[in-house]
Amino acid sequence: MKTLIIKELALAYFPTDKPKTAQQKLASWMRIEPLRRKLELLGWKPYQKVLTPKQVACIIDHVGEPDDDIINNFKMNGNE
Repeated sequence: MKTLIIKELALAYFPTDKPKTAQQKLASWMRIEPLRRKLELLGWKPYQKVLTPKQVACIIDHVGEPDDDIINNFKMNGNE
């Protein structure tokens, strides 16, 4: 199974932001309940740099799908 670096997912949601800013925005979403609780049940830790396929799917289910090729390629490789 392929993992996804948080920076890649953040840039998928915030493509016009600088990478650090995009990561900060995504991190703020991930700290809000109930998403945080769901991610923690999947083994996520607050300073984790890489997301598992299940963690990525959880974020997408919670906040919606970004309009980006990174996520499409991730899904096409069977990582949902």
